[in-house]
Amino acid sequence: MSKNDLEARPIFHHKEEAIKSHILICFLALINEKYLELTTRMSLRNIRLLVWNIIESHIRDSVTGDTFKFISPTTELLQSPLAPLLKRWKLLPH
Repeated sequence: MSKNDLEARPIFHHKEEAIKSHILICFLALINEKYLELTTRMSLRNIRLLVWNIIESHIRDSVTGDTFKFISPTTELLQSPLAPLLKRWKLLPH
């Protein structure tokens, strides 16, 4: 895994609190990445490609003002090793 895989760019912070916060966020992202890799036995690149295919639509009722969110996971995502995690975490729309 490299910054290129994450498509990250250098970030320059000047305050100590911002630097520590940035390091914490990066560390948590790496922990999440490793968890997903170990749980699904997929590479982060493959996980990212699957997740990027999720489409989300927001429909607003003009009478009530309520907004409804519809998430359309791809068939490929639902048949991947990520599917059990999506179901366990209740990230699927149905």
